[in-house]
Amino acid sequence: MIWQTAAMLVVAYLCGSIPSGFLIIKAVTGKDIRQYGSGNIGMANAYRVGGAIPALLVLLGDALKGALPVIIARSALNLPDLAIVLIGLAAIIGHDFPIFLRGHGGKGIATSLGVITALAPPVGAIGIVFWWIIILSTRYASLASLTMLLVCSIAMPAYDYAFLTEHHWLYSVFIVALFIVAIWQHRSNIDRLLHGRELKLSSKTEESV
Repeated sequence: MIWQTAAMLVVAYLCGSIPSGFLIIKAVTGKDIRQYGSGNIGMANAYRVGGAIPALLVLLGDALKGALPVIIARSALNLPDLAIVLIGLAAIIGHDFPIFLRGHGGKGIATSLGVITALAPPVGAIGIVFWWIIILSTRYASLASLTMLLVCSIAMPAYDYAFLTEHHWLYSVFIVALFIVAIWQHRSNIDRLLHGRELKLSSKTEESV
């Protein structure tokens, strides 16, 4: 089991390192997404550079990078919860610091959502609903991202309590940690939101997820 976990950590990191945004925008538009907008390879910048359909493909690709390693670790390998959480974290780190782009990745929000959905599908579904509500109503990608993780941080222990699960407490701690890290990553966005200077999704200079 130790060797399986070690192998899956490597697989998860490499999977997370696949630069979905770079590859999809390059294929669709011929552009290097890093040279446009915020320079980020996430969904929001993909929307600015390539439009709605490529952005949705990037969102799906980034989420799958997080979900698939976790699903394999849980369903195929039946690894313990701690190993599963570490494997999900490895996928997120891969997105944030991809080996294929020399460590210059995104903020890992979509990949985190994929990991959360694989850990607890109902919690992930709730996060997705809130993410779309905020992004469509406010057009602030940063606010939608932080709201989604906050909601998931609350929904996970509530899910535990409602269904009397035996192991999700570790998942709850993990999601809270993701939320805290996201606050740090988005500290400049939060400052702009508080002072009314945050730019919306369609703006060419807004930072992406």
